[in-house]
Amino acid sequence: MISILHGERAEAARSEAFAALAAARGGGPVMVVVPTERWAREAQRRLAAAGGGVGPGAVARRSVVSWSVFGDAVAANVGAQSVGGAEIRILLRQVILEKPDRYPSLVRRHPESSEPFVTAGMLRRVASAVVRLLGETERPKSAPKAGSVPAQILELASMTDVRLGKVGRAPKRIAEVKAWRELTAVRWGRLFPGVERVVFSGFDVLDDLFVEAVAALERCGVAGEVLMPVPPDEAAQRFPHLVAAYGRLQGEVTVAGKVAGGGTARAGGGGSARPKVRLIRVANRDEEVRLMGAYLQEQIRGAESAGKRFVFEDYLVCFPSLERYAGRVESAFDDFGVECRFSTGADVTAQPLWQFLADVRSAVAGDLTCGSLLQLSRSPLLRTLTGEGLNEEVFVALRARLGGPDRGAAFLKRLRTFRGKLEKRIARLADSADEEDTKKRQSLQSELEAAGALEHGLALLMDSLAGLDGRRDLRTWGKDVLALLDTLLRGVPFLAEEGIRAVGVFRFGKTRWRIEQAIIELGQCSEILDGASVDFADYFALLEELLRGDKVMGTLPLTAGVGVVGRLEVRGLRPKVLLLGGLLEGEMPRAAPRGRGLLDDYLPEGKPREIELSEERFVFEQLITAPAEETILFVPKMDRDQELLESQFVTELLHGGRAVPVLQAEEFREEVSGAAGSVERQLLLGERAVGANEAVDDGGGGRNLPRVLHNAAWSIAADLERHRTDGLGVFDGFLSDSVLVSHLQERLKKQIHSPSELEVLVQCRHRHFIERILRLSEEDDDEEGLTPVKLGEIVHSVLFRFFSRWVAEESGLITATSRAAAWKILTKETEAQLDEQAVSDFDRDHLRGKLLGMGVPAGSGKDRIEIRGLPGIFGALLDLEIERSEANPEAAAPCLFEIGFGMGGRLQESEHDQMSDPNPVELKMGRETVRLRGRVDRVDLTDDAFSLVDYKTGAAPTIKAQLEGYRLQLPLYLLAIAELLKRRGERREPAGGVFYTLKQGEAKMAGQFFREEYRDAGAFGSRVRLLDDDKFEDAMDTITVNVELAIRDAWRGRFYVTTAPEATACGYCPWEGVCRKDLGRTKNLIAALREAEG
Repeated sequence: MISILHGERAEAARSEAFAALAAARGGGPVMVVVPTERWAREAQRRLAAAGGGVGPGAVARRSVVSWSVFGDAVAANVGAQSVGGAEIRILLRQVILEKPDRYPSLVRRHPESSEPFVTAGMLRRVASAVVRLLGETERPKSAPKAGSVPAQILELASMTDVRLGKVGRAPKRIAEVKAWRELTAVRWGRLFPGVERVVFSGFDVLDDLFVEAVAALERCGVAGEVLMPVPPDEAAQRFPHLVAAYGRLQGEVTVAGKVAGGGTARAGGGGSARPKVRLIRVANRDEEVRLMGAYLQEQIRGAESAGKRFVFEDYLVCFPSLERYAGRVESAFDDFGVECRFSTGADVTAQPLWQFLADVRSAVAGDLTCGSLLQLSRSPLLRTLTGEGLNEEVFVALRARLGGPDRGAAFLKRLRTFRGKLEKRIARLADSADEEDTKKRQSLQSELEAAGALEHGLALLMDSLAGLDGRRDLRTWGKDVLALLDTLLRGVPFLAEEGIRAVGVFRFGKTRWRIEQAIIELGQCSEILDGASVDFADYFALLEELLRGDKVMGTLPLTAGVGVVGRLEVRGLRPKVLLLGGLLEGEMPRAAPRGRGLLDDYLPEGKPREIELSEERFVFEQLITAPAEETILFVPKMDRDQELLESQFVTELLHGGRAVPVLQAEEFREEVSGAAGSVERQLLLGERAVGANEAVDDGGGGRNLPRVLHNAAWSIAADLERHRTDGLGVFDGFLSDSVLVSHLQERLKKQIHSPSELEVLVQCRHRHFIERILRLSEEDDDEEGLTPVKLGEIVHSVLFRFFSRWVAEESGLITATSRAAAWKILTKETEAQLDEQAVSDFDRDHLRGKLLGMGVPAGSGKDRIEIRGLPGIFGALLDLEIERSEANPEAAAPCLFEIGFGMGGRLQESEHDQMSDPNPVELKMGRETVRLRGRVDRVDLTDDAFSLVDYKTGAAPTIKAQLEGYRLQLPLYLLAIAELLKRRGERREPAGGVFYTLKQGEAKMAGQFFREEYRDAGAFGSRVRLLDDDKFEDAMDTITVNVELAIRDAWRGRFYVTTAPEATACGYCPWEGVCRKDLGRTKNLIAALREAEG
């Protein structure tokens, strides 16, 4: 029996692993264990259709199960009872509300009825704290203060402990941990007869649950093998308790050939013939799969050499998480001819269609790449629809969704570049006789052929779209989307009926920012289907029903959904069936209570039908069977205070918000009195009438606010004060006034941007609009003394002076020998800089300690000493430079400092600065040109390349954010310096850039945007992961496309809310109070402010 355990985080499982499984097939039944019930139901249906066998044992009665069902079966077999997070929250609510006066810090009271309640947020936080306490083996040694929140939580933990029994740290796996602890050989044999070996692979093996599982296997006489994708030294350092646990089980732990904690691996040992638990280093997921396949093949060969027959029943193979790549798993089974497959017959089109639609959906968001194009070209569904490869009709539809012919040219260029890379790689392997190289060359050749077909199709498409107007409105663009979906759906055999209707299919699960805008863009859509909440098994049946009807369905969170409803109504799309609720967040909706007045103005005549839901699937059954004239309204569960707020909040949203908030004039004047005399104040208070075409200029030579911007500024100011009225403004980020858009376009084309400004524009168009177009400024903190900004300025100034002198004296790289001389110059320049600061003596001493080290005495430079035990910023910097010079004495040397461009006359003068230019650098970003200004802290040079160093006294951007194209400083500066060097007649390759994060006592390199080819120039250690040429070029392409699209959106007046991940764009945003990214924030903000105001 083979069990493939799909966890949550692993990647593609294909090639050798499945080849080994196919080669080893001994006729036993296949049992598949998948991460969720949704996938389990679909896989079970497909296996049944394929005639798949049902394995023995309690679990195997369902030949496809989820991990939770698998664990529950084990738990039930040993008598453990599952306790989930929801159950703990229910119990805590009951305990708290039984004696609310006992927990005053956790309970709120209704303002009118004074009834006690616990908010959902508070309940989640308390439950989390209780679970953590219950997972600890010892209680705190010192009791918290009586009546404090910690004391109340500790008491709740004790009561919960009594009611539930001792539980672990992860409520969802409590039963499983207990079950594995109690599992015996007898029970194991009853569950999995014949299984004598278990192999775990992937990051999930780091879970304590797997330690318990391996321990249970040991007790049951089953051998355990662990392939852990962690470098061997990290395994012992980061997860010592797991390494120790595995070591106790088998007597020793082998980490890539060495025993963890020292010593070498021994063959056998501990009196057991079974293999030891091995922790094997895996560089990536593909290598993990390869190792798994190689391991199985090794077992096959061993069985054959011993004259034994290798069968499935010998192994239970656990693969964590292939959910996102089920298509590849399916293809692997098909390729290797495994009898029990995921899909057969007509149903083969179901999963590929879903996968293809998801990929096309990504293309709408601007994520289409050469790799995904190649994936589309090989889609089984696409071959079914278009014969061999992509035909022109599908390409026309696909291209129409990508925003105009200019973007198509960019993709064509990138595709040709991609083909060129493939051809070079094939040429390098042409003369090799190695079998592995031959396989690789054949694989690359097939990719080259697919890329050639794509290039040919795109070229035909570009010719056919030569006259396409790139300024089409959103409605036309939405029709093109539907045209493509209609083309695809008509190719599916069981949906090819007369009267088939176009359906917009969107996966909103992790992209909630797109929900509202997508539905606005698809304003003419006859049906809108959110596939994220539909079970695969019911998906196509539901799809057919929707195609025959005239229904509009949106499974949206309530606070986001009602805003969409108002906009649908404006466009004449009044849905017959409306589904609102928290389905996307996994909450069970329930019917709205009568008499509350929620959405009464919107609902048609008659009361909404009330439906009590037992499970999520019931929602869709009701949706399909509901008469066309009925409206079903579902709302999520909420606390009583939230219900009251929700009622008022939704009513306002359904009316589209108010153009002018209901504020008393006197109150509003007080709020903005600090802006006396400013244009904002005059506009917001209405002291100046602004006509339809009149522009307001404050005489500052740049502010120009016609009526549309006046309304936008008013709306944003109203939002900032909306906790007084619960109202929302009407501005949604799209400017419709053509005169205004034209004016902005002219102004923006002349604008000189800094990298930080472009980062804001790329991350969130709306924030850029507020700060750069309306020029509204966030509140100043009025910090006194040494601010982080001031500290950064001083550090940059000292380092500029220091390195300028150091290079002038031709001192070369800083080494341990020259450290004393470097320190002398640094202390002298630091003291000179400190003398120039207009700060108190206390601040000056404090600053001296941060820069030169704590405990440094006052006095002249020659008497200064450094206490190495408490180094300052500059001492740590010198140590870092010494490390680099020792790593490679031929590393790139610091040469140029504070290179400014586009700054006008604001340039620092230096005899070594021969590159600074008061004029901006013009960079070509796709079809657009961006004028850039900035100042590069440091340029290091070798004979043929240059690299950049940027000093940060705060946090530095991560390499992930740079590769995703959201943090632009180093990539843009690389392009700018390359252009400045070219002006000077020098041709050097950009090696990359790095951030120096400088803190007291610590200096290190971060965010290394650096090419592997120039590792020695950057003096990086062998363990530092750098970028190969392909990744470097892909990252630069991504940044180019992001900037190009952002600039074009700004020129067209499109300032919508962020398209970047929330962690990237929203972490430090000062405009959270006016953001539509998640309208639920508004409700929480209102509640918090009301509570604060009493």
